[in-house]
Amino acid sequence: MERISVFLRYAENPDYREVVNRVIESKEGLAVAGEVLMSISKDERERAIFRNRRIAMADRESDRVTAERNMIMAERRGRTEERLSIAKSLLSVGDSIDKIVSVTGLTRDEVESLRDAD
Repeated sequence: MERISVFLRYAENPDYREVVNRVIESKEGLAVAGEVLMSISKDERERAIFRNRRIAMADRESDRVTAERNMIMAERRGRTEERLSIAKSLLSVGDSIDKIVSVTGLTRDEVESLRDAD
């Protein structure tokens, strides 16, 4: 009973590997239990490795999608800012709102709000 207790308590602890091996050698039933335990431990390690890899892959994909989305939003902001800048310039030289709407693609309300802001 004492040997089984030692085996169960220290079987997975690498610091007690030598003691556990001696206990296993002394009882055939414990040798079988040791093999099963090592097999289960290996399977659990493999599952943990697989799970961690899958999580890392999902994180990388999420980071890629986020970066792509941020880049698209920055490009849109840049284009909008450029169109607003062009509209302001055209307003400053006295071009008509209809012409500015046609050139920039902004709405009439957007151009009028730029005019009213000055």
